[in-house]
Amino acid sequence: MKKIIFIFSFLLASSFISTTAFAQSDHFYEERNKNWIVLGVEKRGNLNPVCSANYVWRDGSEFRFFKDLVDGEVYMLLINNQWNIVDDVGKIYKMRIVFYYGSRTDSSIIEYELISKNTIRMRNLNSRFIQLFEESHKMNFIMPGDISNATISLNGSRQALDMMVECMNQFKPM
Repeated sequence: MKKIIFIFSFLLASSFISTTAFAQSDHFYEERNKNWIVLGVEKRGNLNPVCSANYVWRDGSEFRFFKDLVDGEVYMLLINNQWNIVDDVGKIYKMRIVFYYGSRTDSSIIEYELISKNTIRMRNLNSRFIQLFEESHKMNFIMPGDISNATISLNGSRQALDMMVECMNQFKPM
């Protein structure tokens, strides 16, 4: 468990990479399990290389977390194609995340930045969040106001974290 918490603690901070950036980039790592895709993406334009773990829903919505391999920054994105958020882009808001593990639940309030009408970025996640992420089988994002909630299965996330470590080990700086 400490290994997972240590690994995941590397995965928390800032920057934004669009889906098209992946399509146009050279991958130095790609591995999949049932629910997750882990990619190592080379430097693109002014963006540093990253390792990224991605969970994709059937409608193309995505949950992603990134590890910037140059400056160590990490952040998470939630891209929900069902959203059409009309709040101010760039502003910080709060939401609740509910974690499900066994027959128990736990929750945490977390801040997010609105990146676009359907994309949020979560930063500054604490060790309790990381522990709950690692121990849970599902998490639910309870959004404010009339924004629809989102649920993500965490099945396979431990393996995805192991793949992230492998990705980081395969990165060779230029």
